[in-house]
Amino acid sequence: MSRDFGTCGEITVVGVSGDLTKLSPDLSYPSTKASASNVTTITPIDTTGGLTTLLSLTGKYAVSFLLLSQLVSENITVKLTVDGVVIWDDTYANTATTSSVFLGSSSSLNSIGSDSIIACATDLLFEIQTITANNVLFQFVARPIL
Repeated sequence: MSRDFGTCGEITVVGVSGDLTKLSPDLSYPSTKASASNVTTITPIDTTGGLTTLLSLTGKYAVSFLLLSQLVSENITVKLTVDGVVIWDDTYANTATTSSVFLGSSSSLNSIGSDSIIACATDLLFEIQTITANNVLFQFVARPIL
């Protein structure tokens, strides 16, 4: 698949069929540009006793930031399902007792990279389970796409 940009060039994505992901109109951008002050924040969340849904999206979205805060040092299970396919399903020994960035970046936190974006065509489900952390803070950025 490729998209022609005239004299600027062309972007080709190997192994992908269909159109490139297109953001839906956002007439308030850049005022609503994602920053530490305007991500969606949900707290407190009790994530003990079983997988707890932190984010459930239906439709087409681009998710560029997932952060958990107020964690404790313990085993944490993280599960991400995109368009009905389980992408992450792992229990790991969390040693970050303040915050963990799972997607996106933070200047003060270890992360997987600032250019990471997960897009879904039909649905996205992000779940976690902790042993004792019952006051978790969750922040995310999700934007509708066409």
